[in-house]
Amino acid sequence: MKKIVLIFVAIFITILMLIVIFGDFKVASSKIKSTTANTNTCTNTDIDTNTDIDISTNADIDTSTDTVINDYIDNFCDETKCSSVSVVVMQDGKITIYGDEDALYQIGSMTKAFTGLAVLKLINEKVLSEDDIISDHIKGFTAYYEKEARDITIGQLLTHTSGYTNKETDYPSALEGMSLRVWTDTISGSELSFAPGTGYSYSNVNYNLLGAVIEEATGLSYKEYMEKEILTPLGLADTYVGTPDDGDVVSGSRLMFRRSIPYDIPVIEGRIPAGYMYSSASDMARWMQIWTGADMTLSSQDDDANKENQKENLKDNKEENVDIPIEYKQLVCDIKAHISSAGDYYAGWEYVSDDILNEDTTDEKEAIGHSGGTPNYSSRIVFSQDKNTGVCVLTNLNVAASTDSLCNGIYAYIINGRDAEHEMEINTGIATDVWTVFDIVFTGMFIMGIVTLVGILIVNRRCILLVSGALLALILIALCVVMPIIFGAGLYDILCIWAPYSMMCGMGILAADIAAIGVRILRLKAR
Repeated sequence: MKKIVLIFVAIFITILMLIVIFGDFKVASSKIKSTTANTNTCTNTDIDTNTDIDISTNADIDTSTDTVINDYIDNFCDETKCSSVSVVVMQDGKITIYGDEDALYQIGSMTKAFTGLAVLKLINEKVLSEDDIISDHIKGFTAYYEKEARDITIGQLLTHTSGYTNKETDYPSALEGMSLRVWTDTISGSELSFAPGTGYSYSNVNYNLLGAVIEEATGLSYKEYMEKEILTPLGLADTYVGTPDDGDVVSGSRLMFRRSIPYDIPVIEGRIPAGYMYSSASDMARWMQIWTGADMTLSSQDDDANKENQKENLKDNKEENVDIPIEYKQLVCDIKAHISSAGDYYAGWEYVSDDILNEDTTDEKEAIGHSGGTPNYSSRIVFSQDKNTGVCVLTNLNVAASTDSLCNGIYAYIINGRDAEHEMEINTGIATDVWTVFDIVFTGMFIMGIVTLVGILIVNRRCILLVSGALLALILIALCVVMPIIFGAGLYDILCIWAPYSMMCGMGILAADIAAIGVRILRLKAR
């Protein structure tokens, strides 16, 4: 009788969890969103809170395009379970924003373009040179390759050819409370993965080091320099270095059992230059116009203009340009010219493949962009100066591949022409992010683990328990060994910071099953 009860309990728990996890929560989601003022639009109805802004004139996206973009964003939210998204669409220089234009998101590695622009400004002012060795600016800094000291230049940091990689176990990021200067001391003396200038490997280390160089060269903190010399002159009043002091900050989130739940982690000073600035859709619209040269009037604006006054002016009159100094316009042109001639990564930007964008063109690649991803946000920007068109997506969930897919899909749809064929392509689905896959897999593992736990209490044969325990132990050990190798990070960082909570739960129930089997075997042996 006891066994029958346990079986029914297992079945009931399994069915209940399947309903809770995979059930349709569209109504509940809509209710949650409707209670939030000025909310983003990840509900399951068409986005009806579009805010059209154009620094020069009102935007004008036709109804069919608007419908397709709305549907695509809805599809993204349904597939990823993302609770908040803002999308900027620039078409022929005119801007349309879907979602909350003032909501602040972490922009991840899109921060690198701001750091790159700051470094190029210092190079233009002869404070720095691309040929400068970073140890000339960061005293005592060293790097080795094959146990020999190697010089790394600022130019190599800008192009990710320094020899550093994104492997966290080899080049740890700054810890909480750690400044850029302190972090550089911890990374100094590391063994490079290849000789500087002989290869390419994307690495956050490069741009955090550039942030440290900015501090040493200017005598200002990275935050102070960026606010004074980059954000204020460019009129980016809703862009912040690190956590904003005020503003409508969208809470980050993390996947768990096929839904997203709030997830906030502290921003660490020593990681900001590579990926921890915040910005809004309205500022990203302006940022895109700065880089495409759309509707920008040059002037000799005072670099020390008050940021708060700029912010109020932008909010009160969104059709009025905030001019940028001509020196910044020249910097933007120089960076784009370098990317065009070299065709490689430079100063926080890279060419975007035609294959990725599904462009029906044989012309030379024109699109430039960058993605961003942190443990609780993801973002992407793509634009073309020649076509005066671009898209930027900001989300509060780390589903980088899906965010890239949304951004690239909208951009390709606008560029390729708004016809039935491309409308079908854009609605074929969102690319599935690795964390979404993990959430599904480990959610299933968690359910099976609960069922297994009940089964352990029923089975009386020690041989079955021994075999089951051995198999489960092998699976758990394999996960603990393979995951750090795949992601190049420690198991703690993967489980507790980056991966969906369901992965922690799945591996936890697996460990609980193994422990329960051990206890069960001992009890059977004692009989």
